Amino acid sequence: MDTKKLEELLAQVQNQETSIEAALEKLRSLPFDDLDDYARIDNHRALRQGLPEVIFCPGKTSEQITGIMERMLEQHDRVMGTRANSEQAAFVRNLIPEANYDPVSRLLTVSRGEQPPHQDSAPYAVVVTGGTSDRPVAEEAAQTLDFLGSRVERAYDVGVAG
Repeated sequence: MDTKKLEELLAQVQNQETSIEAALEKLRSLPFDDLDDYARIDNHRALRQGLPEVIFCPGKTSEQITGIMERMLEQHDRVMGTRANSEQAAFVRNLIPEANYDPVSRLLTVSRGEQPPHQDSAPYAVVVTGGTSDRPVAEEAAQTLDFLGSRVERAYDVGVAG
């Protein structure tokens, strides 16, 4: 749960749109949510750090990744999985149609609701690579920064061989 979701829940209680019991039920999954012994989601991380957890996809089944994403989307508007392969991405996208996958960066992301455009005051980063073989990790870094709200410039293959 992030600050926005918590404020919405408290406003619903204040406006008598949600009962105290229903609000307490939503808060019971905080701070952790255990999923069938394969994942323990830290729902308080967004409140403590400003950002929710990221799913590290290697070693997880497609079903597990989907289950984690679905559960996290109950608490957050945006979820990211890293190092996903194309089979995992296809499985997730079949069940979560708004999921996006980039095969270069291997990022699997879901964004629900309107995302505000980057502000001029947003953090700014430049991702630079020396060669073309660095592009996958550079794109992972650049797209992660963008997903988290930073403005990003890319400069790839600027090295000199030999």
